[in-house]
Amino acid sequence: MTEDIFKLETHYIKTPQHKTNYASGVIGGVTSIGQIHMSFFLERNVLPNRIVYDVDTSTGKISKENIIESKSGNVREIDTSILLDLTTAKALNEWLNIKIAEAENLRK
Repeated sequence: MTEDIFKLETHYIKTPQHKTNYASGVIGGVTSIGQIHMSFFLERNVLPNRIVYDVDTSTGKISKENIIESKSGNVREIDTSILLDLTTAKALNEWLNIKIAEAENLRK
């Protein structure tokens, strides 16, 4: 028995808002209607709000950095959040598993 197969040509077009982001982690959960919510974040050190520099008047070079105002801890910047239905989440999971195996094979 032969199957009838046709080829579906698909074009991917990037919107003007398209950008590539790096994610060092993800946080999220399941919404009240069963969608999976993911917020991707970049984890980094806190940047100071204000710094005062000591400048050597004879050379014009900075001799000391004085952090005047800063938060403590680290920062998780969330730039992108994604909502997936269960079918799409399962497809993403399958795709990720394939890509993880490919990446692991590159390391061998």
